[in-house]
Amino acid sequence: ADRRPIMKNLLLAEDPDLLGTQEGYYFQVREIAADLGEYDWIGEGRGGGSNGELMAIFYKRDRFDPIQYGHFWLSDTPNVIASRSWGNNNIRMVTWVRFRERESGVEFYHFNTHFDHQVQFSREQSAKLMIRRIRERQPVLPVIVTGDFNASQTNVVHEIMLSSGQGGFGLFDSWDLAARREGEGISTGHGWRDPQNTNRRIDWILISKEFESLSSRVNLYKENDQWPSDHFPVMSVLKLTFPSP
Repeated sequence: ADRRPIMKNLLLAEDPDLLGTQEGYYFQVREIAADLGEYDWIGEGRGGGSNGELMAIFYKRDRFDPIQYGHFWLSDTPNVIASRSWGNNNIRMVTWVRFRERESGVEFYHFNTHFDHQVQFSREQSAKLMIRRIRERQPVLPVIVTGDFNASQTNVVHEIMLSSGQGGFGLFDSWDLAARREGEGISTGHGWRDPQNTNRRIDWILISKEFESLSSRVNLYKENDQWPSDHFPVMSVLKLTFPSP
């Protein structure tokens, strides 16, 4: 109740075209949608249906049409709802949407996730599974990946997600490629504390080669000494450099 109006003001001010959320319960996601008005969203609770946290993807309904969507769980049985492997106590999952921009007809995928916060092996296996699923996508279209990866940019998980080697795909970190950056060195998971310049950036926006990163920013918005979240939002302005097939 304390954070909701601050979250609303932040999102209305920044006016994102696409938004990937993590740790949102069904009632919270519905409240965000009600506050924003011009957005629809797609998501499923990690426990199935509306149970547990959602990795919801919000989109402007007047700009994008969802052509296809799905969910998979970060486990050895990714098509089994609420499945988990690899030693993590919490269920972890991915929501993805294939979008078509109405004006241009360009299509792309948006994958949104939240990796485990305790088990490094789980994070590494999750990254490998995500990359396999991205490689298998049909049709082949540009890709955006958003998420709380619970790993810094120096962790091998970042390397796995960006690798173009054997079994890899070749994503890029929009922060690294950004022509302009704001919030350099700030750790994105702050735990309700003031910004810490410890350079632990665990929230990433990753892109395929078709995208150009015009700017990236760690957003430090707060009101009345209240943060909207225990993570600083990460934002990127992206340009699709050529139309998809």
